[in-house]
Amino acid sequence: MTSCSLPLLDEQIRRNAAFRDAWERYSPHRNRVTELLLAAAPPSPGTLAILGAGNCNDIDLLRLLTAFSRIRLIDCDLSALSMAVSRQGLSDNPAVELLGSGDLSGIAGDLANWPAGSLPSASEVTEAIATARLVTLPVPDDSLDVVASVCLLSQLLEPVARLLSLDARPGLLELLVTIRRQHLALMLQMLKPGGRGVLISDVVSSDTAAELCDAGLTDFSQLLARLIRQKNFFTGLNPAVIIHELRFLASNGESTKIEPISPWLWDAGPRCYAVFGIEFEKAALLQARSP
Repeated sequence: MTSCSLPLLDEQIRRNAAFRDAWERYSPHRNRVTELLLAAAPPSPGTLAILGAGNCNDIDLLRLLTAFSRIRLIDCDLSALSMAVSRQGLSDNPAVELLGSGDLSGIAGDLANWPAGSLPSASEVTEAIATARLVTLPVPDDSLDVVASVCLLSQLLEPVARLLSLDARPGLLELLVTIRRQHLALMLQMLKPGGRGVLISDVVSSDTAAELCDAGLTDFSQLLARLIRQKNFFTGLNPAVIIHELRFLASNGESTKIEPISPWLWDAGPRCYAVFGIEFEKAALLQARSP
C-alpha cells in the first residue's frame, strides 16, 4: 500500500517535514526508545515492525540491526521513511523494509468527507466507527517478534479528541475508543505467539504543563502521576486506561504479561512532552496434551 493524499495524512506529512532535521535534539528520547526495543528483542536476531516510524529520528536503526535480522518501517509518509534510512546510511540494506501504511486510524477518508468547520452528524460518526473496526494489517504477515508503536497513537486520536473538546457526544467518545482499541489489537495481530509489543506514546505537553520543560525535574513519574490525577493529559491516552484495554484483549487470549514502562521527558522543541511506554506479550500457543 502506498501513501494516500487525504487531509489527515497530509498533516502528518507536513509534520514530518517540519521536524526532519531534529536528529540531534531527539538524542535522549531516541536512546530511550532504542533501548526499549533492544530489551524486547528475542535471544536470536528476529523481526521488528515500527508503526509511525516517520523521520526515524527517535530510532537508531544501526543499533537495532544488531538485534533484529529484519526491520519493517511503517508510516503513511513513504518519502519520509526513504529519506530517514538514507540519513542513517541504510538505503541499500535489504534488512530494512519500507511500507507506506496508508491510514492506520481507518477513518482518514471519513474525516475528509465531514463538513469543514462543523461537527459530523450522528450517522457520520456511526459510519466512522464501523470503518475504524475494519482496519487491516499493514504488513503481509502476522509472525513478527516485536511490534512497536512510536508516538503514533496520539496522532491517530488527535482529530477525534479535538472534536470531543467541542462536543462530548457519546458517539465521538466511542469512535476514539474504537481507534485506540483497534490499534492495540492490530499490534497483537502482527505478533507471533510469544512476541512482544511496545507501545510508546506522548501523553501531555508543556502547552498545558509548563513544568515539563524544567531542567531540574528529579521525579518525573511523580509529576506525570499528578498531571493525570488533575486530568491534564491528551484525551484517550491515560496509561492506566490503555493497560485496562490490553487486559480486556488478554481476556480473549490475546496477550499476557502487561508491564508499564517508567515515563520520560522528550524535548521535541518547541515543546516538551511526557512519554510513557507499555510492554506486552502475546499469549503463546498452548501445547496440545496427550490423551
